[in-house]
Amino acid sequence: MLQYKTIVKELNNGNPIVLICKEKHGDIVFLAEKQDELDRISLHIIKERYKCYYFDEKPKMPSLSEEQAALIPPGRVKDLAYEEIKNYKNQLRSWEISDKNCKILQKAVDDEDGKLAYHFLYQRQDHQYETIETEVPKRFETVGAL
Repeated sequence: MLQYKTIVKELNNGNPIVLICKEKHGDIVFLAEKQDELDRISLHIIKERYKCYYFDEKPKMPSLSEEQAALIPPGRVKDLAYEEIKNYKNQLRSWEISDKNCKILQKAVDDEDGKLAYHFLYQRQDHQYETIETEVPKRFETVGAL
C-alpha cells in the first residue's frame, strides 16, 4: 500500500489510483482519479469495516505490584509474580496502540476526514482481511503503440 503523499502526487500528475481491498470473501476494487475521491473511498472503507474492527481491551492490573513482588522470597512464586507483571506491561503496550488506533478511527469518522481514514487503513494493512493494495495503472497513451 502506497503512502498517502505518494498517491496524492500520482493523482496530481493525472494518474488514477486503483485500490484493491483484500476482503474475506473476495476483492473489492476502487478507482480514484482525484484526491477527494481517494478521501471518500478511504472513509467508505472504514465505515463499511467499522463494525468488524477489533480493538484490545485494557488489560487487568497484575495481582501484585513490583514493590510487592520484590518482598517475596526467591523462588517459583516470585518468578510467577514477575512474569505476570511482565505480561501485563506487554499487554498494556499493545492496548495503548490499539486504543490510539480506535481514537484515530473515531476521529476520522466523526470529522469525515478522508486523509486520516487513509492513514488508519495504512496502519492496519497487516491485519487479517484488511490488506489494501494500491496500483498506478499505465494509460495506453504512455505505454506506446504495440
